[in-house]
Amino acid sequence: MKLFQKLILTPILVSALLFVSCSDDDDPPKENEEEVITDVTLTFTPAGGGSPLTFTATDPDGEGVQDIRPDGDIALAPNTTYTLNITLFNDIEVEDVTEEIQNEATAHQFFFAWTGDIFENPTGSGNYGDDGLSQGPYGGFSGTVIYADVETDYQTEPDDDGVSPRDLPVGLETTWMTGDATTDDEQFRVVLKHQPAEKNANSNSNTGEVDVSLIWDIQIQ
Repeated sequence: MKLFQKLILTPILVSALLFVSCSDDDDPPKENEEEVITDVTLTFTPAGGGSPLTFTATDPDGEGVQDIRPDGDIALAPNTTYTLNITLFNDIEVEDVTEEIQNEATAHQFFFAWTGDIFENPTGSGNYGDDGLSQGPYGGFSGTVIYADVETDYQTEPDDDGVSPRDLPVGLETTWMTGDATTDDEQFRVVLKHQPAEKNANSNSNTGEVDVSLIWDIQIQ
């Protein structure tokens, strides 16, 4: 009986050891993973003075199955120039993701898209290709985005992939001039792409993975 048990258990044990060994070899630790983001804040500050306007998106169940989503609509004044600043936070690990993006600016970029004629400048409908046909980081298909920052404003040392700072946009700060008041609700989309070792002057919104993608209803009134 003992001999029978040894004959049965030995191959099982060998198989288990081989499985563990193969698993370790086949699944190396992931590097430069996408960011965990539970809170996004858009702050529109009027260029001519006035109170900043803040709009948020939050993850309603933290580590649960629900996705991060806007808490309400965006409402901006007509014919007004705004500076848009974006901040991001990971409430699960109590981490400022904005600072992380600044330190890894060579691996991140925001893309924007919108419907209707809600902006006088930039023109068009943004630089994020919702149909998979991206328009590039500087527009070139239907519109542009006015990036107010460059990577060298943030990142001073090579990132984890050894990429040195380059004069490319990030999108934590952008400039927008609204058009005339609208009677219909439109949409404003903000997408953060994670592009480790891929971001360059020719990369676009098809490059990399999505860290966060949000669509706000927006009114100009």
